[in-house]
Amino acid sequence: MIELTIKGKPLAKQSARFAAFDKSGNRKMHSYQKKYLKDYANNAKIQILAQLPTGFKMFEKPVSITYRFVYAYTSDISIKNREFGLFRYKRPDLDNLQKNINDILNDLVIADDALIVRIAATKEYADKARTILEIEEFD
Repeated sequence: MIELTIKGKPLAKQSARFAAFDKSGNRKMHSYQKKYLKDYANNAKIQILAQLPTGFKMFEKPVSITYRFVYAYTSDISIKNREFGLFRYKRPDLDNLQKNINDILNDLVIADDALIVRIAATKEYADKARTILEIEEFD
């Protein structure tokens, strides 16, 4: 089992955007992702690579992943209530957060995200925003 932490506010995978024209102004349908999502993915990959043990080999058997999407407390949550550990029940959707992480892990930590056979996930609040992943390979 490995545990990975990605610092920063968790971001969800957005539906692909479509444009009717390319950069030259020619009519051509193409899809694209917003720049901040690409930047998040690149940053996350750098953080993950720095945490992988020396000689790490990608998981190539079925895996179980536990996702903890942690958001920083907002000003409307009192200090008294912070003691109890609160779940976040606002957007983004949990499945879209997972999709983004799965795409990041694909060909980096896991040979193919189709190998993910069991998941557990939460959205919660804490002092610092981050994503915590526990990945375990089945024998």
